Amino acid sequence: MLLKHGLQSACAHGARPGILNFSEADDMTVGADDTQRRAADSSSRRLARLEEAHNKIVRCVADLESAPSRETTLACVDRLLEILPEHFTVDEEGPDGIFEEIRAIQPSLDTPLKSLQQEHQEIIKTLEALQERLREADRDFEPLREQRAACVRKIHDHERRESRLVMDTYFLDDGGSG
Repeated sequence: MLLKHGLQSACAHGARPGILNFSEADDMTVGADDTQRRAADSSSRRLARLEEAHNKIVRCVADLESAPSRETTLACVDRLLEILPEHFTVDEEGPDGIFEEIRAIQPSLDTPLKSLQQEHQEIIKTLEALQERLREADRDFEPLREQRAACVRKIHDHERRESRLVMDTYFLDDGGSG
């Protein structure tokens, strides 16, 4: 039977609520047949790719948050605008993305998933607006610090909600027997 990791098991493997960290959670089956093992392996690989992408995003957002100058801030925004659209469309929203797998496991989560998809577009628009203002700004970007901080908060809040949904789907025991 497929074991849906409990949060305690996930935490023992290094996962923390709100932070994607699934690389150590590699054995998702107990007494499963080959089909279930392959499905679990596929999920594990998908979660590992998602974790890797999220770690890259977290580093970019941290760099954005601490960027000391307009030029550095613009470089961070440019980098996020390079990686986020593909991450959103391939890793999360695409036909082989994590959102489709979550929908298959928990159809009741369709509404929160649609909300996260809408947020993807909002995050891109927010970054593009910041990018435009940074390009137009002179060397003093002090007036843009609040816009940068709001952008960082939006991304952090989104990542927390998304991570919680993934944790709830894959790592919380649903109360079933077995």
